Formats: sequence, C-alpha cells, structure tokens
Amino acid sequence: MPSKASTTLPSIPKKPSQADIDSTAALMAQTMDLVRLQIRRIRDDSASYNNAVASGKEKETADARRLLFADIHYLLITLHNVEQLFSRLKRLAPHETELTDLRNKYRQWLKRCAEFRTSIDLNETRLSATVIDGGRLEGGQFLLNGQKLNVSSELEAEVEAFLRDLAAAWAKVSERQRTLRELISKRSVLAS
Repeated sequence: MPSKASTTLPSIPKKPSQADIDSTAALMAQTMDLVRLQIRRIRDDSASYNNAVASGKEKETADARRLLFADIHYLLITLHNVEQLFSRLKRLAPHETELTDLRNKYRQWLKRCAEFRTSIDLNETRLSATVIDGGRLEGGQFLLNGQKLNVSSELEAEVEAFLRDLAAAWAKVSERQRTLRELISKRSVLAS
C-alpha cells in the first residue's frame, strides 16, 4: 500500500470559533508558500535534468530524474494538503459562496493532480522492488506510467492562479466575518 503523507487535521468542532478558522487559514498560507517553493525547485530540477541528458552522462541523468521525481511528488503531496485545508475551511465556513465557487472552478485541476500523485505513489511502491519507470521529462511534460504532468511554466501559472484565487476568496470571507464580529460586538455593547 502506498504511503499517503499528508496533514492530519483535528476534527471540526460543532460550533467552530474564529480562532479555528484563522488557524486553518494561517496553516493554508504556510502550505501555499511550500507549494511555491516546490515550483521553484521543479524549475531548477528540470534545468538540471535537461543539462544531464544533453551531457549524455547516465548517472547524472538518473540522479536528476530521481530528484525531479521526488520534488514533483512532494509538490503533489503539498497541493493535496492545500486541498485538505481548503475543504476544512469550507466545512468551518459552509455558507461562504466564494469558497464553493472556488472549489467548483478548480475541481478538475485538483483531481488531475491527485490522479498523477496516485500514479507516483503506485510507481514509488514498485520502484522499491525493481525499477519499472522512473519517469522522464519531454518538452516540459513529466511522463510516468503513460500519464503526463506539465511541469513547465504552465504548471507554475496554474498553481499561482489557484493560490491567487484562494487568497482573494479568503480575503473576502475574512473581511465579511470581521465585519460581522464588529456588528455583534457593537450590539453587545449597546445591549449592556
């Protein structure tokens, strides 16, 4: 059974507090920074792999391919963690339409990332026994077990669009919730 490295989140309380929502949003922001870091690593790994292939050195090519494979795998794990945190935010703030709209907009893209990660997980299990397919890079596409993942600037643009839209949606939700807290606080003061 492939390992499923991911963030384990505590259960959601019956009545989530603002602190629950804020801590989930903060954790998501940190995880989004990890995604950006992985994108930069993949960009560097792709250049190293292409240089190794051009040099014709098999050991360097194999090492570069393993590094690229590992960084792509970690990117997909980290994107899965962002998706889990996003789902948690949606459960903590179920009436926020921006979160629902965002989920619908990126559902297929996140599904493709999850499917490629499953392929990597299965391949990683097989690689521990014998080398089946360590993947290869062709024209900005990482090919593995007949599947493709674009690791060129297109992936970077997709990730940045998702993260930008997520941050914008969360800013709207956060502002609305802050306004509600202020109104409730004012009513409490007036009532007393």
